[in-house]
Amino acid sequence: MAALPRLLAVVAAPLLLLPLAACVPGAAPGPGGSGAPEPSASSEPGPGESAAPAPTERPAGPAALRISCEQLVPAELVYGFNPNFALLDDWTPETGSPGAAALAADGTACRWQHESSADTIDVAVAQPGPDAGLLRGAIAGTAVPGLGEEASFARVGRVALLDVVAGSARVSVASTYLESAADARPLAEAALDALP
Repeated sequence: MAALPRLLAVVAAPLLLLPLAACVPGAAPGPGGSGAPEPSASSEPGPGESAAPAPTERPAGPAALRISCEQLVPAELVYGFNPNFALLDDWTPETGSPGAAALAADGTACRWQHESSADTIDVAVAQPGPDAGLLRGAIAGTAVPGLGEEASFARVGRVALLDVVAGSARVSVASTYLESAADARPLAEAALDALP
């Protein structure tokens, strides 16, 4: 009978060491035969670990849309409205204007000014991205059918404003000279045609 306790001690001793071996990284090979720990099937973080953030889709930001003013609206088109309009080389759009919004989104803003009356025509284009609050649903005014995917015309004091959304781009025509959406339409169409 004395042999039985000795046999149990011989068999039990390695079993007692197994839990200790499991606590040492790389001590026991996994099913693949290497000493590297196997990846866990659980997505729950262990003690002292932080959960990796889930990947999220971020809205696209602005994309540069730099076009020369001569490409945006051909000189002969402006001449057709009135030959006294001249392109201003050095112009900074007013804060809050479509031109300022276009430049903030790395787009293009151009102004033509009447040489005697000081009336202006501004044309701006940008690809502000869907998170910029400048695309669909952000344009207030009377709908203008058949121009881009969405177009609207409004008057703010003396300024007539035609806004057009086409794909990810916004085209704006603002003027103290033009009276209606029909007046501004050729300028907006020229700007749409100039988009890459």
